[in-house]
Amino acid sequence: MSVADRPAVEVSVTKQTGPPHFDLAAGVFVLAMAVITIHIADALLQQGPALLALLSLSAGLLATLLFLRSRAITRGILAMLIGIIAAIESIGIAVAHTIKGAATGADTSGLASGVAATALVVLGAVLILRRIGGWRRWLAVPVVLAVAVYAVAPLSMRIFEPCLPPAAYRCETKSYARLC
Repeated sequence: MSVADRPAVEVSVTKQTGPPHFDLAAGVFVLAMAVITIHIADALLQQGPALLALLSLSAGLLATLLFLRSRAITRGILAMLIGIIAAIESIGIAVAHTIKGAATGADTSGLASGVAATALVVLGAVLILRRIGGWRRWLAVPVVLAVAVYAVAPLSMRIFEPCLPPAAYRCETKSYARLC
């Protein structure tokens, strides 16, 4: 059989009508991760070598690529875990320094990081709830939150504990008097 005897292969090309599809969840995640990653890189550049800031930027990029290539439930879990860790960092460091009156530029970006962290936690809950149906829907978000609070939060709180002033200092200072 020669090439001329073979049947021709039809190729159909479909044109996309309308505007290109925009994934709102991906847009929110990318924006929130950019705010969080820039805050961490900014804080690391003020305190240590630039290599740590470069590593935090690459970790943020890796998390973003993982989010973009994952399915909805994995996206939701990833968004909630990163959001909870960033919220703990924001509350533990930026809010503590702001209350103390010793806020710096890194603390300002830390407060913005806290807003982005809240957006990630809400995004994660929405992604999980939209994907799971039935009675499991009401069980999914509390399970992810429980794992995050009882497994992730203690570890990340232990990391950020040195930023808080000692208990004796907190009770003697006017700004911490209401905490004791």
